[in-house]
Amino acid sequence: MAKVLLVEDDKDLANVVLRWLTKEGHICEHAAAGLDAEQLLKVSSFDLIILDWSLPDLEGIEILRRHRQAGGVTSVIMLTGRSAMTDKLEGFDRGADDYLTKPFHAKELMARVRAILSRPQNLQDKHLVTGILELMPEIHAVKRGEEKIQLVPREFNLLKYLMTHPNQLISSDRLLDLLWPGDDSSTPEALMTCVSRLRKKIERPNEPALIRNVHGVGYGLFTDPGL
Repeated sequence: MAKVLLVEDDKDLANVVLRWLTKEGHICEHAAAGLDAEQLLKVSSFDLIILDWSLPDLEGIEILRRHRQAGGVTSVIMLTGRSAMTDKLEGFDRGADDYLTKPFHAKELMARVRAILSRPQNLQDKHLVTGILELMPEIHAVKRGEEKIQLVPREFNLLKYLMTHPNQLISSDRLLDLLWPGDDSSTPEALMTCVSRLRKKIERPNEPALIRNVHGVGYGLFTDPGL
């Protein structure tokens, strides 16, 4: 059982989704407008947010941006009629965990919900230190020295996995399965973009690279410059 916030202004669609969520045993709250959703996020905690991109007063993508900026780490599934890869990447950049294009079948959404809610949480319960980096799960950030660097969920999950497997190369296929499970946007280009964004945040000019890529093999976090 999970507590789910559905933010959707289409009444018919919202009723269908709420019915399926309730059928699977989840506790649901519904907001039909962006500002109402923001208010709920300020006073309540949720295990999952299902968030429509297009809302009458405040776009879902802006709600997501503000939520992540405020330190919110709740998993988010974006719902939208936009299917372009650039729109999907913008959603992921803002901190979405998954992305579902309308129209969709409720069964597909429920499969995405189950996949996100079943992800292991054990590594998110404690700080993780690898080399000069300290992962801070409670604020979805990483600390490099005294500097705290905010990460969006995919960057956080990618870095967490690399930090738990230091000084070894992880295949691109394994990382894609981790970051985009069952998603048709899981491409090597999407992974490359995610890695590039993360490197810009945690690496510094004129210093050894922390994340390395060996073409055809994979990516790794290397804490020993001699390796």
